[in-house]
Amino acid sequence: MLRLMIEQLADGVRLDLHGTLGGEWVPLVEQHWRSIVNGHETAPTITIGLSDVDFIDADGVRLLRRMADAGAEFVVSGCMNRHVVETVHGHVRAAEGERTMKTQATEAGPDLKAFEDAIAAKIRAANVKIDQFEVAARSKRAQAETAAIDAVKTARAGIERSVKDLRTMQSTHIARAKSDIDAAVVKLEKALEDFRQKYTMPAGREA
Repeated sequence: MLRLMIEQLADGVRLDLHGTLGGEWVPLVEQHWRSIVNGHETAPTITIGLSDVDFIDADGVRLLRRMADAGAEFVVSGCMNRHVVETVHGHVRAAEGERTMKTQATEAGPDLKAFEDAIAAKIRAANVKIDQFEVAARSKRAQAETAAIDAVKTARAGIERSVKDLRTMQSTHIARAKSDIDAAVVKLEKALEDFRQKYTMPAGREA
């Protein structure tokens, strides 16, 4: 699954990818990229955001190489994506000796640090509940509860990854990312409360 977000910037266009860059999604991304290139009289600066991409297959790597050949820049986080982009740009440097990968780090100012601390506190509170629910589910060997806990843990990991990615994100995107993280935390807390009511309370009773 892949989600694309296109943003018109003052100095070009940013194409953010979220999910998997592989298989049937590669032609779709290429189509959007080429439509951006062909839709401008002069070649725009195109930035490809890969920080939220969790997998890139061989076709995806080849597409990134074509993008790099055409002058695209990349914003990445995570060892896997960074290695892929470094490999792609190694090909470009070998051919031309000029272009470099664009990796941006955001300074952790007071506002960002406070936000990170607030989210960390909520994650700690969620961890306490998750641990309690997990122990109870194990003791009952309850498959449904275990599956629900796994879903909650996946959501928690996504939030932690998003908070980490703030440090490598362009400053113009941080406000939106923080809003998305806040929304994800609300969903996580609701999922935990739904779990409590569904699996840990006697039938017919609600707190």
